[in-house]
Amino acid sequence: MYVWLLTQSSTSTFRRFLNMVDGNESRLMGFLQFKKHNVLVGKLLAMQKTLPADFEAAAKKMAPTLQSTAAEAQKLLVGDIGCPKELSDLILLEQTS
Repeated sequence: MYVWLLTQSSTSTFRRFLNMVDGNESRLMGFLQFKKHNVLVGKLLAMQKTLPADFEAAAKKMAPTLQSTAAEAQKLLVGDIGCPKELSDLILLEQTS
């Protein structure tokens, strides 16, 4: 349900609500941003298999959102013991490059 809320037009309303409840830099928001990132990556991978002709245009269109969700999740979860392994790997990859 949270992922659906993050991917719909009510994102700003949900963020405002979460900020009121949990503060600006919430651990929950970090996990939700990472989950949104994974949903978008999954959507792109599915599109690559089903509609390969549209994949490149969709990837270019989604690139800014993918970058922002990954960056937000990294910012909020970089030192968190519960940081997902995939995100930890992404953080390490960026630190080494």
